[in-house]
Amino acid sequence: MAKYSLKKGTKAGYNAIAQKDANTVYFCTDTGEIFVGVNPMFDNEVLKSVSLKSTGKALVVTKRNGTTAEVDLESIINGGVITLTGYEKPSQTAAVTEEDTVNEAIGKLEKALDNVGGDAITEVEAGNGINVSTKANHKQTVSVNIKSGDKLLSATGDGIQTNIKLQYDSDTRKIQLLGNSDTLISEFSAADFIKDGMLFDQILTVATGASMAVSFPKGDSHTFTGLTQGHPYLFLEFNDGLGTEQSKTFASCDMNSLIDVYSAGNGLQIGTGSADHTFSIKLDTTHANGLAVTSSGLKLVLASSTDNGALSSVDYQKIQNSDAATEWGSF
Repeated sequence: MAKYSLKKGTKAGYNAIAQKDANTVYFCTDTGEIFVGVNPMFDNEVLKSVSLKSTGKALVVTKRNGTTAEVDLESIINGGVITLTGYEKPSQTAAVTEEDTVNEAIGKLEKALDNVGGDAITEVEAGNGINVSTKANHKQTVSVNIKSGDKLLSATGDGIQTNIKLQYDSDTRKIQLLGNSDTLISEFSAADFIKDGMLFDQILTVATGASMAVSFPKGDSHTFTGLTQGHPYLFLEFNDGLGTEQSKTFASCDMNSLIDVYSAGNGLQIGTGSADHTFSIKLDTTHANGLAVTSSGLKLVLASSTDNGALSSVDYQKIQNSDAATEWGSF
């Protein structure tokens, strides 16, 4: 089917067209004449009226002499550009009829497409674990459905995540399993894991007698009995089964068979306190003339006019010379 074009202008403008298009309808607005290509319509007579045929797709033209002619609009409309002036979409769906104008027909089709596209084509049904929002502007949001009250799972922009943490509550002595926002999921007492008590403090020292009061580094003290004097002991302090420090038990372990014990012989001494493993030379303070102990070792100190000490060879020679020059007698 041929494609028709509609053009309008003055008669002079039409006459000036050198090559008229056989598929173009020319409307002369100043004379009222209509031409299809070079062929005049209505015998060049002035039109009386133009109306749309009540049935079919034809334009009815009535001339002043009473004769009429029809213009087949289907051949013109098909494939042409249509401007929907004054178009409004109907509020209700209705079937398209032959009597509908282009605007009415297109409006009914658009309304029908809204109903189909909005409610059927884009309709999403939620399955297990899926949540579908209420449709708005023909759109629905699909998201993961987390069961209300779930303490482990949560959904973020990055996906589904599990929130779980294990911790020990030192106040209640319980091991706890936590979920979202540290929500308590389950807990149980740690007492079942502690059978014989927990070691609280210890000290290694030598027994000073069969009975000995021991002070532990953390401040507690206890008197132990049945000890062997001079033996090294490992003294232990335990809390009760729950570690509440309300009940203490004590134990001693004789380490004599495991530890070589050294004692200070003549001229030696063992330090105490922080130097309890240090050996050093012991000087007799009443007969230590001329002897001294320094970091370099044991040495002799010479005597002076004010201090006792050892004689030098020079002093010894002076004494010998003095004795040789003196004659001893009696009286």
